[in-house]
Amino acid sequence: MAPQLEEQMYKARERYSKLAAGRSQFLDTAVECSQLTLPYLVQQDSSQKGGKVRNLKQPWQSVGAKSVVTLAAKLMLALLPPTTSFFKLQVRDDKIGDEVDPEMRSELDLSFSKIERMIMDYIAASSDRVVVHQAVKHLIVSGNALIFMGKDGLKHFPLQRYVVNRDGNGNIIEIVTKELISRQVLGIELPNKMPNSPNDDYSSAEDDVEVYTCVKQDPSSGRWTWHQEAEDQILPGSRSTAPKNASPWLVLRFNTVDGEDYGRGRVEEFIGDLRSLNGLSQ
Repeated sequence: MAPQLEEQMYKARERYSKLAAGRSQFLDTAVECSQLTLPYLVQQDSSQKGGKVRNLKQPWQSVGAKSVVTLAAKLMLALLPPTTSFFKLQVRDDKIGDEVDPEMRSELDLSFSKIERMIMDYIAASSDRVVVHQAVKHLIVSGNALIFMGKDGLKHFPLQRYVVNRDGNGNIIEIVTKELISRQVLGIELPNKMPNSPNDDYSSAEDDVEVYTCVKQDPSSGRWTWHQEAEDQILPGSRSTAPKNASPWLVLRFNTVDGEDYGRGRVEEFIGDLRSLNGLSQ
């Protein structure tokens, strides 16, 4: 095995563990904000290990939850209005010139209008609106959300499932995500898999495997490249690339603080009042 390939195999898991140390303070704050509003949103990284979810601690008041739900609904109406399109396609005047046949411009506007309706119909038929709504709630509570725009639609990663590394200007350098996926779904043999075992009653921790996705930008070409690893093995067919200015990985932040890799949520700005209200309600 080539040394370069062997280095790539172990990089995603190790990089996730290393970058998770810088995420801990933001995750702790996000977990507290979630406990005071919507406890199911943000949990610790190890809370769902093995497919088991610990009992969530419910707050003693619902003011925080009502505020998050109301704000998320208003933001959704602004981002994805249900009756009208949230974007408009048109040709720039400097590209087609000043002297343009009015009939040609009318045909262009009509064609663009049809494309807009097709896109809105696709969004309405897919689950993209649900994913965006979930990401908006995470932005309000934790201040961070990661969306992957794949061929099958949008996919959301909460803060406890990804780490990022930014440069001094806030540009993304590296993204590493972690997921729990069933071994049967992967369809490949992994090192700690126990074939032909007399005991077929595996626990969730044995059936599920941690899959890491490492996203980086090639310094020479500027293209985004990523691959997936499970049990320190690169999954076949998981390598992919994207142009520099068309990355399908959207690392979102609600409030940006200079020098910080992660964002700050709206709930954090009022966490003192929520703490006091929760204590008084109890």
